[in-house]
Amino acid sequence: MITKTEHSINISFPANVIKFVFEEGDENNPWDHEVDDFRRNWKVTNKKLWARNVFAALRHLLLDEEEDGSSKLTKLMDEAFTRAIEDGSNAVEEDGRTHKELSEDGV
Repeated sequence: MITKTEHSINISFPANVIKFVFEEGDENNPWDHEVDDFRRNWKVTNKKLWARNVFAALRHLLLDEEEDGSSKLTKLMDEAFTRAIEDGSNAVEEDGRTHKELSEDGV
């Protein structure tokens, strides 16, 4: 679920949704030719602990920095910024000042 408050954007995944999406996902349910059916590889036995484990994995996947200091999360945010502008956001305007000019202006 993605929500917006006055001062933040929040993304949340309830534990029961994380459990369901994992257990029912294609990666966890490959086709088994021997039995001519899908076979679930893993089932979640503790959804709260599973959510904590997935959170830890997401932190690493999204925040691990590359050599240039970027991460998957910063790249995703850059894509969202570009999309918002391309979708016609009225909350920004073109600027064009150099960093030197910005520092001279006290920005």
